[in-house]
Amino acid sequence: MSIIQAAQHAMFIKKDGRRRLFILDEAWEYIRPDNSSGAGNQSNQFFSSFLEAAWRRFRKTNCAGICITQSFEDYFTSSVGRALTANSPWKIIMKQEKESIEAMKANKYFSTSDAEYERMKNIRTVKKVFSEMLVRFENFQEICRLYVDRKMELCFTTDSADRSKLWEIQSRENCSYGEAIEILYAQEVAAGLAA
Repeated sequence: MSIIQAAQHAMFIKKDGRRRLFILDEAWEYIRPDNSSGAGNQSNQFFSSFLEAAWRRFRKTNCAGICITQSFEDYFTSSVGRALTANSPWKIIMKQEKESIEAMKANKYFSTSDAEYERMKNIRTVKKVFSEMLVRFENFQEICRLYVDRKMELCFTTDSADRSKLWEIQSRENCSYGEAIEILYAQEVAAGLAA
């Protein structure tokens, strides 16, 4: 709770004119259905209340929020998730299962055409080359590709083989994760595996 209070102070009370960004990854735990059990404990409810209030106030306080979760459906199964999407003019949708897209269409999560839902089904990722995403702002949307170099890819990787290599380097070299990225990248360049 003290972290949330510190975030509230930094985002809404501090008046230094700086822009602020709040990023929440793996948000499914905090925007789960209203009637769920398990993580729906008091501290998660407190955090969920913070999220809903924050997203409603960000624009007015020179702040922004990024909320990341695996499935777009996570946003529409709770009042918190719906508040987040209603107060987020920008939405970025990565590759989703076809069934998830059909559920989005059936539940009318977006006011868009059947053709746009079909385009969503064609979003793809080619490992170590690019990732596509649907970028949506209000009623405008476009499928875009993200290309990153190998070093940047290592910064964001969720690939278990890459992560294992990085953890092994951290352990062996007694270094930070960032330093492990530099070491692995240099090894790959030396071996001709990266440019």
